[in-house]
Amino acid sequence: GVETTVATAFSQLLGCEVNDIDADFFALGGHSLLAMRLAATLGRELERQVTPGQVMVASTVGKLSALLASDLSDEQAQRLGFDALLPLRESDGPTLFCFHPASGFAWQFSVLARYLSPRWSIVGIQSPRPQGPMATAADLDAVCEHHLHT
Repeated sequence: GVETTVATAFSQLLGCEVNDIDADFFALGGHSLLAMRLAATLGRELERQVTPGQVMVASTVGKLSALLASDLSDEQAQRLGFDALLPLRESDGPTLFCFHPASGFAWQFSVLARYLSPRWSIVGIQSPRPQGPMATAADLDAVCEHHLHT
């Protein structure tokens, strides 16, 4: 099924054995560029649209499989990973909030999953263009004020 396809794609791209639904793409060595390759590979294998944003918001075999098996429209799939809050890893412990660089995106913080204890949640704060505060604020203080209200 979908879980087997996702686990196989993880294994092929990362060069390691993946047979656990909780295996996290980024904790195993993935990064945003490999997420693009994973999305393309899964799109071909599953014969449906798979976006890098889907990989960003659902980075484990189980979560990504469930997302890909859902009734998400192509439009909804295109928007995933571009919200102001990007949940990179959910856990019951403390949360690390990572603020975007000038690009406005927090995808690069996905690699922190391999360096932080699994008890840490990781959330990226983004400023997607063209309506995000990085594009519309008069100065950096205004960007910070906007994010404080997020």
